Amino acid sequence: MKEDAQTSREESEYDEEKNMRSLERFFNGPFNNFIFKAKYVIIGLFVIWSGISVWQTTNLSPLTEEESFLPEDHWIMQAFTVISEKFNAG
Repeated sequence: MKEDAQTSREESEYDEEKNMRSLERFFNGPFNNFIFKAKYVIIGLFVIWSGISVWQTTNLSPLTEEESFLPEDHWIMQAFTVISEKFNAG
């Protein structure tokens, strides 16, 4: 009786896997097995990556000077300089 139940369960698992699409088979089989076997390594790498990210975040600071998108000798920058120096607002 136990053998019949086990055989029928194996057959139903086989039928389930047979009806799965390719992505479902992948995530049900090789990917799931890999994650299960390497879970501590993945968690360790995540903790290390998070630590490095937090450390690098502490090194961020605001800009000390304005970014120049164009060189100073570009005609648009020269026009902007003339306008801002000669025609002050308000």
